Amino acid sequence: MSIDVRWLKPQIERVTEMTIATQTQRAQSVATLAQFFAPEFDLQAWQATVDAARAADAKLNAAQFVANEVANGHYGFGEDPSNYVLLCSDGSQILPDRHKPALFGLIHVACVCFAYGVTPTAALDAAIEFCEQREVRLLGEDALYDDNGELKPTGEISSERDFLEIEVLAERAAAFQRAGVRVVALADGAIMPFSLLNDRMPEKMALEQAKRIGAALDKLRDCGAMIAGYIDRPNSNALLKTISLGLNAPIKPVRGNAQWAGVFDRQLIEPILPPARRTALFDPNWQSIGAQRLAYAGHGMRCCYANLASDLSADEADIIGSQFLHPEIVRLEMPAWCADEVATLLAIAQRHSKMGNGYPFCLKAAHENAVITKDDQGEVEYALLHALTQRGLLSATSAKQSAKDLR
Repeated sequence: MSIDVRWLKPQIERVTEMTIATQTQRAQSVATLAQFFAPEFDLQAWQATVDAARAADAKLNAAQFVANEVANGHYGFGEDPSNYVLLCSDGSQILPDRHKPALFGLIHVACVCFAYGVTPTAALDAAIEFCEQREVRLLGEDALYDDNGELKPTGEISSERDFLEIEVLAERAAAFQRAGVRVVALADGAIMPFSLLNDRMPEKMALEQAKRIGAALDKLRDCGAMIAGYIDRPNSNALLKTISLGLNAPIKPVRGNAQWAGVFDRQLIEPILPPARRTALFDPNWQSIGAQRLAYAGHGMRCCYANLASDLSADEADIIGSQFLHPEIVRLEMPAWCADEVATLLAIAQRHSKMGNGYPFCLKAAHENAVITKDDQGEVEYALLHALTQRGLLSATSAKQSAKDLR
C-alpha cells in the first residue's frame, strides 16, 4: 500500500518551517566566521589566540594550517600532466542476513585506469590487464562471528572494504610503475578509513589497522604515485572549529548547542571561494590512536577545500552548461608526502568533473564496475545454496523473508 502524502500535510508544513528556520540560523552563524576571509582581517592576532589555545590543550582537536601558505588565502589549480595513468577504485558489499538460507558476506572492489600520453608496451598492457582484475572476498561464518560468538558489527565489513580499496590502488600503482608510467590515484572518499578516527576502538585493533593502511601508503609512496581522496559534499567542520577558536567563539559539541548543529565548512567556503581555486592546506589534526600512528609513520594527512566549478565567461557557460557556474565545493585529502602536488591533483579532478557533469567521470566508472546488483546477489545466494544442498545440508529462507519476496 502506497503512502497518501495528504496524510502528511501537517508534518510536511512543520518540517518545512523548521528547515527554513534552521537554515536562517546557520547562515547567521557562518556569517560571523566569514570575517576570517576578509582582506583586512587581523590574521596575526587570530593566530596568536589559536596558538595560546593549543598551548593550553595539547589534545585540542582542531585543524592546523600549514606554515608555508596564508591561512585565509586561496590558491589556483595546476596543469593537467601530459603523461600519466589515472587509477580509481571503488567497492561494494553484501552484508550478512540471518533471514537468508546461509549466512555470508561479500566484498567486491574494482579498479579502473585512464592512460594519457603513454607509449604502448607489453609491460603497460600487462599492468592494464592486472588493473581490470576484480578483488572479491566471500566471507564465511569464521569471519562473521567474534570471539564471544556474536555477529560482528556490519561496519567491520565496510571498514574491510575501505582497506581493500586503498590496497588495490597500491598494488595496481606498483604494476604501472614497473611499466615505467607515473601514477595518479584518486580514491572515492577519504583515504583515512573512518574506523581509524574512532577513539573508542581498542588500541591493539587501531594499531593493526594503521599498520595495514600504512603498508599500502608505503607502497604508493615508494612507487612515486600521487594519491588523493575525493570527498563530495563534505560534512566536516574542521575549519569552522579552528576559525571560531581564534575568534574566541569556539564551537561546542552539537548536543545541547543547536547554533552549530548541521553547520559545515562547505557552507562557509561556498560563497567565498572563486571557481578553480582552493583553500590553504591544513592538517586535520586527528587525535585518535590510529591516525596518530599513521602520522608518525610519515602518512599524516593534508586537506583543502576546492571549488571545481570552471572559471568560465558567460559565452562559454552558454555553450558548455550553466551548471559549471555554480560552486562545486569538494574536500581533497592527501598524504603529506604528496601534498606539494595538490595543484596537479586538482587539475585532474576538475578535468574529470567536467567529463562527469559535476562528479568525476573516473569515479563514476569505478563505481559502475564495483556495484553489486540484485541479480549478482541472487546468483551468489543460489550458487551457495546449491553447494550446500549438494553436500546434504537443506537450508531454507525464513518465513519473513519469503513473505517479502512475494512483493
